[in-house]
Amino acid sequence: MFFWLAVLVGSMLAILALKIGFYEMVSVFINVLASVYLAIFVTPVLVSIIPAATDIPFGGVIMVLVVAIGTFLILHGLCFALLTGQFKVSFPKMLDLVLAGGLGFLTGFLVIAFVTTLLAITPLSQIVTRISENDLKVHQSYVGWWCDRVHALVGSTASPHPTQDCLDQLRRIESRQPSHESPTRPEPNAPVGMSAPLRSRWIFRPAVRL
Repeated sequence: MFFWLAVLVGSMLAILALKIGFYEMVSVFINVLASVYLAIFVTPVLVSIIPAATDIPFGGVIMVLVVAIGTFLILHGLCFALLTGQFKVSFPKMLDLVLAGGLGFLTGFLVIAFVTTLLAITPLSQIVTRISENDLKVHQSYVGWWCDRVHALVGSTASPHPTQDCLDQLRRIESRQPSHESPTRPEPNAPVGMSAPLRSRWIFRPAVRL
């Protein structure tokens, strides 16, 4: 289901891209890709700096979404103020339609793949049974491929799959559960410092005379 949802959203953005043109669509795609990349790679660092942010349910995923949305709004505003809002670049009509539509589809698929990947690392993945293993593999591979390409340009790591490593860190962050176990109370009339099975042997009962 989520695969076809990604296809549907990608098709809708492709139609929108035909109206805004290839030049503006390049700006949107780069901003979305940068937002997804920073959200995945920066959030584990933020969690280590602000561990209290994960005390609330889904704290790690909320931080990812905040970073992604905030980054996109800032980058898109800067691009509009400095580039797309100031200059207009024209392409041949047929080339503009083909490139804009294809890039719009890739952008829409990336957005849904990113959301599905986040949903899969939360406990909600056990509730939303419509996320199949095949859909999840396709979406994570798609997000990972793009983010790995960006990381190869701007980052440095010895891992062949840095995006997957960051997703594993986010999954471990979401799987942390505070301990609610109450300390075991000692049994009454039992010597201090003995375990429960051993203490039970030291409970004396009066002998019964026949």
